[in-house]
Amino acid sequence: LDPMPETGLVRHSFGDLCDEIGDEMVAEAMATSKRISLLWSGGIDSTAALIAIMKAATRRSCLDCLRVLLSVDSVREYPDFYLEFISDRIEHAQVSRPISASLDPGDLNVTGEHGDQLFGSHI
Repeated sequence: LDPMPETGLVRHSFGDLCDEIGDEMVAEAMATSKRISLLWSGGIDSTAALIAIMKAATRRSCLDCLRVLLSVDSVREYPDFYLEFISDRIEHAQVSRPISASLDPGDLNVTGEHGDQLFGSHI
């Protein structure tokens, strides 16, 4: 595999970096008139991505550019988050397999995939 690149001093927290990337994604969605479709599993990785995008979209008054794709299992994994932040506040749609059938190629499609591979997992 390729070696890990040298890094300089990190001056931002993980939360700051998530917020920065969320803001970049919302800016891109607005500039290109695209919707952000986020596949939310209810796990920590997709929830972190969703929070960053929600914060940026709220700051820019364009929460309607976000659609959350979820399943019954997503809600079971983090029901409190679903009820407080998604249920009556954000457009959302239930998806089933194959998930690719729910994706719109014209959207900016976001997932929390590969978080476990990057940061480790207990499984």
